[in-house]
Formats: sequence, C-alpha cells, structure tokens
Amino acid sequence: KAKLRLSKIKYDSFESWVKKRFGSALYNLYFGPYVNKVWGIPASEIDSIVARKKIPEPSLFSLIIRSLTGIRFGERHSEDPSAVESYYPPKGIGIISDKLAEGAISFGANVELGCKVKTINICGRNNNTISYDSPAGPQAVNWDYMINTIPLNSFVPLINAAGKDKIARDAQLLSYRSIILLYMFLSVDRVFGDPWIYFNEGNNDDLIFNRIYEIGGFSREM
Repeated sequence: KAKLRLSKIKYDSFESWVKKRFGSALYNLYFGPYVNKVWGIPASEIDSIVARKKIPEPSLFSLIIRSLTGIRFGERHSEDPSAVESYYPPKGIGIISDKLAEGAISFGANVELGCKVKTINICGRNNNTISYDSPAGPQAVNWDYMINTIPLNSFVPLINAAGKDKIARDAQLLSYRSIILLYMFLSVDRVFGDPWIYFNEGNNDDLIFNRIYEIGGFSREM
C-alpha cells in the first residue's frame, strides 16, 4: 500500500523516504529506531540521500514474487547475503589499503607507517609543511595537496593557518560519531547462518551496540 500510494509530499528526509517505500510499520519496527541509534539523530532530520544510498529498493514486482515464492532476484545490495562473496575482498578489507599503497609506490610515492601527525602548516602554495613523528624520529615535509582521513575533531587542532581560531570555533559546532569495533576470536568455523545480525532496540540503553557481523561469513579464507 505504501508503495502504491500516490502523494505530492516531498520525500526529503530519511523517514519520509522509507515510509513511502516500505510503510510506517517497517519504519517503526526497524529503520527509525536503528537510524536513531547509529547516527544519534532522528531519521526525520537526516536527508533522504542517505536512505537512497544505504537501502536497496527492490521493484514492487520483485517484492510480490519474493513474498509469494521466496525467490530472490533483481538488483543485489552489498549487504544481501547472496552478494557477500562477490562484493567483499576474499582476504579482508585490509587488501584495499595494501593495493592503494602498491599503486602509489609504483608511481614513485613514499609510504610511511607508524607515524603521528603533530602540525599541519598551511602557508600558501609551495610553503605548506607537515610535521610528524616517525619510527625514525621527528620529520617535516612539504606538501601541495592533502587527502585527510583523520576525524575532523582530531584534525582541526593540528592545523596552523590564518584564521585557525575561527576554524576551531566552527569545528566545535560539528558532532562526531565514532565507530568502535570489538573482535572476538572463537574456536569454531561458523556461529551464525547470516553474516549480519542487527540490534535496533532504540529504547534499551543496555544494547549500545548496533550489529554483530561474522567475518567467516564474508569469505572462506577469513
């Protein structure tokens, strides 16, 4: 009914997008509580683009066939158990970083590991420097372009540039949501039948985690 309902409402939030496609019952049961738990923001305040990027949208025809027969077909999402082995690197996600490093080195790059950035000086083209501690001792290098993956709340205090005080004040207005992973090593090959188990109980403060995933379910090599 939700899929067929005609409306001129603008579906500009995560909540409205999901309700339009999957109905209020499924939203209240799963999507709403889970999103609020993961992001710490109500789904009504999150843009619909997040839902479009995160949630597979099967056609109405495929939904009907699946509900009647159990047969799955059509577009496969990255978190569809049937797509796991074709989507994820068989030897683990670390292989992505390894391949990026290999490609960079082949173009003459120098890759340093085990370093801690101390200061990022922004003084204009050809005058930018970055100071860091490495296993070999303190280092400083010039840079033209920077690609940063340090969380913003840790990155901004490292910047030394004109207007840095305003940058710091603006950064304090941003909230940061970290991910903490707890790994457990078990003496069995598999525990669950599916790679993921989600916990969306938004009203239970004891369940602060949001999902369990079993690495052995992604690849036999893991």
